[in-house]
Amino acid sequence: MKQPFTFKTHIFQGDGSLSLHFIEVPIEIAESLFDKFPARAIITIHDATFHGGVLRRKDGYYLIQMGKATLKKIKAIHNDLVEVTMEADLTTYGYELPEEMEALLEQDEDGRKIWEALNPGMKRSLLHYVNSAKSVDVRIKRSILILKRAEEIQAERKKKGMK
Repeated sequence: MKQPFTFKTHIFQGDGSLSLHFIEVPIEIAESLFDKFPARAIITIHDATFHGGVLRRKDGYYLIQMGKATLKKIKAIHNDLVEVTMEADLTTYGYELPEEMEALLEQDEDGRKIWEALNPGMKRSLLHYVNSAKSVDVRIKRSILILKRAEEIQAERKKKGMK
């Protein structure tokens, strides 16, 4: 397994209307951690850890985008100098699978098949939604809701003759 790397960088703000922020990853670190891009990484800044994508820009530089929620989590703002620890994300879905969702997927074979048919970005978004709940009860409710809705969508597609 490849070791985590630590480096210092500034937080930059993009020009777009979404006001995304990003950190630049040194080329030698990005290329020693990953064989292809985009790639998934586990990043720690100011004792806050999050999962993120490492993107390769056309000009050869690598970056990790962060939204406002991530900035708040790491307690940083535009132009701050931060120490970053980064390692390859070896999780199955590129995001933590909460115990509650894992238990449901183990019990519901049809639900698991539908879950596995989702694209990777959708899975990460849904896992983020489940993980953002602070209580176990809410994580369970969200997991059930996701699988129930996925089954409904699958049934609708079958009626229409779609896959």
